[in-house]
Amino acid sequence: MTLTNAPAIVTQFSTQLAACASWSTGTAGHWYPSADPGIATLHAVLASTNEDRTRYAEGANAIPSGTLKAAVYTPLSIGEAEALGRSLIDELLAQQTGLMFTGGNAQLSADPGAAKQADGNTLQFACHP
Repeated sequence: MTLTNAPAIVTQFSTQLAACASWSTGTAGHWYPSADPGIATLHAVLASTNEDRTRYAEGANAIPSGTLKAAVYTPLSIGEAEALGRSLIDELLAQQTGLMFTGGNAQLSADPGAAKQADGNTLQFACHP
């Protein structure tokens, strides 16, 4: 597991994902910007996309916005992977500390990645702080 040169928002996302009861399996790892292709256990590759900053008043700091994404590689079945995605979104949206998420979505990925080759599935989910 490595978060090499990850921006602070990705590091915080990793912390909040690790705090989710659905994710706390003891073997789940978080990676940025990519994962070792030989890993077949549950892990996520994290990313920050659509970063934007909006200034609402002269002299005030800009307010950041964007999307945090995770590609989750899991040895779970399709149904279990979908349930994991829904649970993770619900748990992240319910957290009262850290990044406050306003929405999120989860779906199976069209790109199977290394997990599919190891008889697993790939799930993508996004959260919007």
